[in-house]
Amino acid sequence: MSRPSSSRQKLKLYQYTTVQPYGQPQYENPPKLQVRPGGLRNFNPQTYVPPRKQAQIEVIELLSGGPRGGAQVLLSKIVHAPAEYRSSHAPFPGSPRKKNSGQAPSLVVAKVFDPLFFEGNNEYICALFGNDVFAEQLLSRESGAYEYIYEKGKPKGPTPHSKRKGKRWENDNSMTGHPHLTPQYYGTWAVKIERGDHKYDCAGLVLMDFTDSHGQVQRKKAELTEPFRLNVFRQIIHELVVRIHIGFEHEDFDPENIFLTFRDHGAVDDLRELHEPRPVLLDLNLSQVFCKTKDANEPDGPQHRLEWLPLPPHPLEITSRNAMGLFIGWFDPDWSTKRFDEWLVQEFGPLEEGSAEGSTGKYSTFATLDAIEAGKDEMMEEDLLADTAQMVDTEEARALALEPLVASTQGLTLEDSPAKTTSPRPSPPRADWYAEDMEPHDISSGASSRTSSRPSSRTSSRQSHRSDESTGTESGSDNVPPLRRHPSFKSPTLKRRILPSGPTSARGETEQLVIKQAGEDSGMDTIEEE
Repeated sequence: MSRPSSSRQKLKLYQYTTVQPYGQPQYENPPKLQVRPGGLRNFNPQTYVPPRKQAQIEVIELLSGGPRGGAQVLLSKIVHAPAEYRSSHAPFPGSPRKKNSGQAPSLVVAKVFDPLFFEGNNEYICALFGNDVFAEQLLSRESGAYEYIYEKGKPKGPTPHSKRKGKRWENDNSMTGHPHLTPQYYGTWAVKIERGDHKYDCAGLVLMDFTDSHGQVQRKKAELTEPFRLNVFRQIIHELVVRIHIGFEHEDFDPENIFLTFRDHGAVDDLRELHEPRPVLLDLNLSQVFCKTKDANEPDGPQHRLEWLPLPPHPLEITSRNAMGLFIGWFDPDWSTKRFDEWLVQEFGPLEEGSAEGSTGKYSTFATLDAIEAGKDEMMEEDLLADTAQMVDTEEARALALEPLVASTQGLTLEDSPAKTTSPRPSPPRADWYAEDMEPHDISSGASSRTSSRPSSRTSSRQSHRSDESTGTESGSDNVPPLRRHPSFKSPTLKRRILPSGPTSARGETEQLVIKQAGEDSGMDTIEEE
């Protein structure tokens, strides 16, 4: 088959797993930042794939893309659905059309990341890494975003209201497909593109449901009255906080990426006409999946702190009139900040903890997050103190075990020493340069100070105030080397307020990190970081 840029081409799809998201500062790069020209990492076009794991689609129309247009977005219909599919994506919608059955074909959208069309799309990145690496970066982020959201919303089993046979209940996802903001996800696939001489170029694609936002009927339904606009705007805000709650953040949350539709092409049985508009957010390659970022490797990872909340954060805590300035027109441009907040409370309920007993709310508050953080800090402090006590006990036991050996060594006379019995000549006198200007007590303290002057971590440097016990002797003898004790300290109390970045930041605030030392006798300063 030729390049999938023209209509009515059939593409055979093979199951494919892309690399982890990369290509943005918050993500780690793969071990080898190199892709063979015309190839696809971790995919061998010569490897046999059973037909039951293959799918086939027929291209109907090019929706966006073209030469030097980057990803090619192709409206397609399903010709053959795989008999076996992965649990990381939804089953294909409907079934292929049978002859003379009158059934409409199941339409999907294939977003193809063919490196051939990325030449000049981003000249800086292509010059540094090549078209193949640039295409793989976008594919990894788009695929990673869809797969993560689908996994988070995937039901564990048939829902009580589900009447679907077999495994079709798996389309009852709580975060993808109708009525949600994210299109239904049908997997990431590899496609082989013939170039002659039994050789192939390979490309990856993401398959999703078709967002049909055109047509005369849909335009008649979309009467842009104020109630209609506010209804759509409310859905968008709710879906936004739901995604923030699972550690997913939209870096490109702009109105130009949101489409309205009155049709559900992802229905299992057939196309459905909708009575209410459904907003759909497309283009997720600038989104961030927190658990896959570098920050997830920190002590607070892999969960985002907002994932600790029992319910999604209240929209009043997350957004504001200024943060949603790009959506002016969907809400009245004459609204003040106070009027906007009043509307949020009117639509989403008062600012109260929805998980509290007797509450009818559906959201959580930052006050609940503060309480959760305080509880985690207390547990961390208790664990550190327990570890410190255990280390001290271990060192004391080790010192007690060494006391007989130390005592026997001190009891040896010069004549009984190994040096006297094994050497035919007396040992030369040792240079006393170190003790020349120091008393015996000073020698001990000097050795201890040299030991403690080693480069240390940030944590240990803050804990430089040690008790007198740590430089004392265990056996009571001045000749016994001082026992180094693990310092007794309390952990810092971590107080952190995390707000999403980008246009959804609450009241224009930035993330603040305030670390205060617990305890009055720690000798540590308070550190504030913005």
